[in-house]
Amino acid sequence: MVRAYLPKFPLFSALSEADLAKVAALIRERKYRDGMYVFAEGDPIEAVYFVKSGMVKASRTDDEGHEQIVNLLVPGDFFPHVGFLDGGPAPATAITVGETCLGLVNRRDFMALLGEHPSITGQLLAAMDKRIRGLQDQVKELGLLTAPSRVGRILLRLAEQIGEDRGGLKVLRLGLSQQDVASMAGVSRETVSRLLSEFRREGVVTGEGNQLVVDVKRLEKMV
Repeated sequence: MVRAYLPKFPLFSALSEADLAKVAALIRERKYRDGMYVFAEGDPIEAVYFVKSGMVKASRTDDEGHEQIVNLLVPGDFFPHVGFLDGGPAPATAITVGETCLGLVNRRDFMALLGEHPSITGQLLAAMDKRIRGLQDQVKELGLLTAPSRVGRILLRLAEQIGEDRGGLKVLRLGLSQQDVASMAGVSRETVSRLLSEFRREGVVTGEGNQLVVDVKRLEKMV
Protein backbone atom coordinates (compact mmCIF):
# COMPACT_ATOMS: atom_id res chain seq x y z
CA MET A 1 0.00 0.00 0.00
CA VAL A 2 1.51 3.30 -1.15
CA ARG A 3 0.22 5.35 1.77
CA ALA A 4 2.02 3.13 4.29
CA TYR A 5 5.56 3.91 3.11
CA LEU A 6 5.23 7.61 2.19
CA PRO A 7 6.29 8.89 5.67
CA LYS A 8 9.67 7.18 5.14
CA PHE A 9 10.46 9.80 2.49
CA PRO A 10 11.73 13.10 3.97
CA LEU A 11 9.94 15.00 1.20
CA PHE A 12 6.59 14.06 2.71
CA SER A 13 7.47 14.03 6.42
CA ALA A 14 5.56 17.22 7.28
CA LEU A 15 2.32 16.39 5.45
CA SER A 16 -0.95 15.74 7.22
CA GLU A 17 -2.80 12.44 6.92
CA ALA A 18 -5.21 14.00 4.44
CA ASP A 19 -2.39 15.38 2.28
CA LEU A 20 -0.52 12.07 2.38
CA ALA A 21 -3.64 10.37 1.06
CA LYS A 22 -3.75 12.90 -1.81
CA VAL A 23 -0.10 12.24 -2.67
CA ALA A 24 -0.65 8.47 -2.52
CA ALA A 25 -3.43 8.81 -5.08
CA LEU A 26 -0.94 10.33 -7.54
CA ILE A 27 1.70 7.62 -7.19
CA ARG A 28 1.89 4.59 -9.44
CA GLU A 29 4.06 1.64 -8.48
CA ARG A 30 6.30 -0.13 -10.94
CA LYS A 31 8.41 -3.25 -10.31
CA TYR A 32 11.74 -3.87 -12.04
CA ARG A 33 14.06 -6.81 -12.38
CA ASP A 34 17.81 -6.46 -11.87
CA GLY A 35 19.57 -4.40 -14.54
CA MET A 36 16.49 -2.74 -16.04
CA TYR A 37 16.60 0.82 -17.36
CA VAL A 38 14.35 3.37 -15.66
CA PHE A 39 15.49 6.02 -18.11
CA ALA A 40 18.62 6.77 -20.13
CA GLU A 41 20.93 9.77 -20.08
CA GLY A 42 19.45 12.43 -22.37
CA ASP A 43 15.86 11.17 -22.16
CA PRO A 44 13.11 13.68 -21.34
CA ILE A 45 12.10 13.53 -17.67
CA GLU A 46 8.44 12.55 -17.53
CA ALA A 47 8.17 11.56 -13.85
CA VAL A 48 9.78 11.80 -10.42
CA TYR A 49 10.65 8.41 -8.88
CA PHE A 50 10.69 7.22 -5.27
CA VAL A 51 12.62 4.11 -4.22
CA LYS A 52 10.37 1.83 -2.18
CA SER A 53 12.69 -1.20 -2.22
CA GLY A 54 15.84 -2.31 -3.99
CA MET A 55 18.41 0.08 -5.41
CA VAL A 56 19.01 2.27 -8.45
CA LYS A 57 22.38 3.35 -9.77
CA ALA A 58 22.71 6.60 -11.70
CA SER A 59 25.61 6.61 -14.14
CA ARG A 60 27.08 8.69 -16.94
CA THR A 61 29.20 7.63 -19.89
CA ASP A 62 32.30 9.61 -20.87
CA ASP A 63 33.53 10.28 -24.42
CA GLU A 64 35.52 7.03 -24.38
CA GLY A 65 32.51 4.93 -23.38
CA HIS A 66 33.52 4.42 -19.74
CA GLU A 67 30.73 4.30 -17.16
CA GLN A 68 30.95 6.42 -14.04
CA ILE A 69 28.43 5.81 -11.27
CA VAL A 70 27.51 9.20 -9.85
CA ASN A 71 24.88 8.17 -7.32
CA LEU A 72 23.18 5.21 -5.66
CA LEU A 73 19.53 5.55 -4.73
CA VAL A 74 18.18 3.44 -1.88
CA PRO A 75 14.78 3.18 -0.13
CA GLY A 76 13.69 6.63 1.03
CA ASP A 77 15.45 8.41 -1.87
CA PHE A 78 13.89 10.15 -4.84
CA PHE A 79 15.32 10.91 -8.29
CA PRO A 80 16.23 12.59 -10.55
CA HIS A 81 17.53 15.57 -8.59
CA VAL A 82 17.64 17.76 -11.68
CA GLY A 83 15.69 17.81 -14.93
CA PHE A 84 12.20 17.53 -13.48
CA LEU A 85 11.65 21.30 -13.45
CA ASP A 86 11.85 21.64 -17.23
CA GLY A 87 11.36 18.02 -18.27
CA GLY A 88 14.96 17.05 -18.97
CA PRO A 89 17.16 15.97 -20.50
CA ALA A 90 18.07 13.35 -17.90
CA PRO A 91 21.58 14.04 -16.56
CA ALA A 92 22.35 10.33 -16.07
CA THR A 93 21.14 6.83 -16.85
CA ALA A 94 19.15 5.14 -14.07
CA ILE A 95 19.42 1.32 -13.84
CA THR A 96 18.02 -0.96 -11.17
CA VAL A 97 20.27 -3.08 -8.94
CA GLY A 98 18.43 -6.22 -7.86
CA GLU A 99 14.67 -6.56 -7.64
CA THR A 100 13.41 -2.99 -7.24
CA CYS A 101 10.04 -1.33 -6.66
CA LEU A 102 9.60 2.35 -7.51
CA GLY A 103 6.76 4.77 -7.00
CA LEU A 104 6.43 7.44 -9.66
CA VAL A 105 4.56 10.70 -9.96
CA ASN A 106 3.91 12.40 -13.29
CA ARG A 107 6.18 15.47 -13.57
CA ARG A 108 3.29 17.89 -13.95
CA ASP A 109 1.52 16.44 -10.91
CA PHE A 110 4.75 16.72 -8.92
CA MET A 111 5.17 20.36 -9.92
CA ALA A 112 1.60 21.01 -8.75
CA LEU A 113 2.47 19.38 -5.39
CA LEU A 114 5.38 21.78 -4.96
CA GLY A 115 3.04 24.71 -5.47
CA GLU A 116 0.48 23.40 -2.98
CA HIS A 117 2.87 22.26 -0.23
CA PRO A 118 5.80 24.54 0.69
CA SER A 119 7.11 21.87 3.09
CA ILE A 120 7.80 19.57 0.14
CA THR A 121 9.67 22.37 -1.62
CA GLY A 122 11.78 22.97 1.49
CA GLN A 123 12.70 19.30 1.79
CA LEU A 124 13.41 19.17 -1.94
CA LEU A 125 15.86 22.08 -1.69
CA ALA A 126 17.57 20.43 1.30
CA ALA A 127 17.96 17.18 -0.66
CA MET A 128 19.37 18.99 -3.69
CA ASP A 129 21.81 20.89 -1.46
CA LYS A 130 22.98 17.61 0.09
CA ARG A 131 23.42 16.10 -3.35
CA ILE A 132 25.51 19.06 -4.57
CA ARG A 133 27.75 18.81 -1.51
CA GLY A 134 28.15 15.09 -2.14
CA LEU A 135 29.19 15.68 -5.75
CA GLN A 136 31.70 18.29 -4.62
CA ASP A 137 33.18 15.80 -2.16
CA GLN A 138 33.43 13.16 -4.90
CA VAL A 139 35.23 15.54 -7.25
CA LYS A 140 37.64 16.49 -4.47
CA GLU A 141 38.31 12.83 -3.64
CA LEU A 142 38.99 11.91 -7.27
CA GLY A 143 41.47 14.76 -7.58
CA LEU A 144 43.35 14.54 -4.28
CA LEU A 145 43.14 11.07 -2.77
CA THR A 146 45.12 7.90 -3.52
CA ALA A 147 43.39 4.83 -4.95
CA PRO A 148 43.25 3.01 -1.56
CA SER A 149 41.65 6.05 0.06
CA ARG A 150 39.12 6.44 -2.76
CA VAL A 151 38.05 2.79 -2.67
CA GLY A 152 37.99 2.82 1.13
CA ARG A 153 35.76 5.87 1.19
CA ILE A 154 33.40 4.28 -1.33
CA LEU A 155 33.05 1.30 1.01
CA LEU A 156 32.41 3.65 3.95
CA ARG A 157 29.78 5.51 1.94
CA LEU A 158 28.08 2.24 1.01
CA ALA A 159 28.23 1.11 4.65
CA GLU A 160 26.43 4.30 5.67
CA GLN A 161 23.82 4.02 2.91
CA ILE A 162 22.95 0.34 2.85
CA GLY A 163 24.98 -1.39 5.56
CA GLU A 164 23.25 -3.58 8.14
CA ASP A 165 24.53 -3.26 11.70
CA ARG A 166 26.25 -6.30 13.18
CA GLY A 167 27.85 -5.56 16.54
CA GLY A 168 29.75 -2.46 15.44
CA LEU A 169 30.37 -3.80 11.95
CA LYS A 170 28.45 -3.11 8.74
CA VAL A 171 27.26 -5.91 6.47
CA LEU A 172 27.02 -4.97 2.79
CA ARG A 173 24.87 -7.18 0.58
CA LEU A 174 25.87 -5.22 -2.44
CA GLY A 175 24.37 -6.44 -5.67
CA LEU A 176 27.19 -4.31 -7.12
CA SER A 177 30.13 -5.68 -9.07
CA GLN A 178 33.78 -4.80 -8.56
CA GLN A 179 33.48 -2.87 -11.82
CA ASP A 180 30.67 -0.80 -10.28
CA VAL A 181 32.88 0.05 -7.28
CA ALA A 182 35.72 0.85 -9.68
CA SER A 183 33.57 3.27 -11.67
CA MET A 184 32.52 5.03 -8.47
CA ALA A 185 36.13 5.38 -7.32
CA GLY A 186 37.62 6.28 -10.68
CA VAL A 187 40.02 3.30 -10.75
CA SER A 188 40.27 0.01 -12.66
CA ARG A 189 38.46 -3.18 -11.67
CA GLU A 190 41.84 -4.83 -11.14
CA THR A 191 42.76 -2.10 -8.65
CA VAL A 192 39.54 -2.70 -6.70
CA SER A 193 40.23 -6.46 -6.62
CA ARG A 194 43.77 -5.89 -5.35
CA LEU A 195 42.70 -3.37 -2.71
CA LEU A 196 39.89 -5.59 -1.42
CA SER A 197 42.48 -8.33 -0.95
CA GLU A 198 44.69 -5.89 0.97
CA PHE A 199 41.75 -4.74 3.12
CA ARG A 200 41.00 -8.39 3.91
CA ARG A 201 44.62 -9.01 4.95
CA GLU A 202 44.36 -5.98 7.25
CA GLY A 203 41.15 -7.38 8.70
CA VAL A 204 39.04 -4.30 7.93
CA VAL A 205 36.94 -6.20 5.36
CA THR A 206 35.80 -9.82 5.47
CA GLY A 207 33.46 -11.90 3.33
CA GLU A 208 33.32 -12.72 -0.35
CA GLY A 209 31.10 -12.20 -3.36
CA ASN A 210 28.02 -10.08 -2.81
CA GLN A 211 28.46 -9.89 0.97
CA LEU A 212 31.18 -7.85 2.63
CA VAL A 213 31.54 -7.09 6.33
CA VAL A 214 33.22 -3.74 6.97
CA ASP A 215 34.92 -2.69 10.20
CA VAL A 216 33.98 0.97 9.79
CA LYS A 217 36.11 2.43 12.61
CA ARG A 218 39.27 0.65 11.47
CA LEU A 219 38.69 1.51 7.82
CA GLU A 220 38.13 5.18 8.68
CA LYS A 221 41.57 5.28 10.30
CA MET A 222 43.18 3.78 7.20
CA VAL A 223 41.66 6.16 4.64
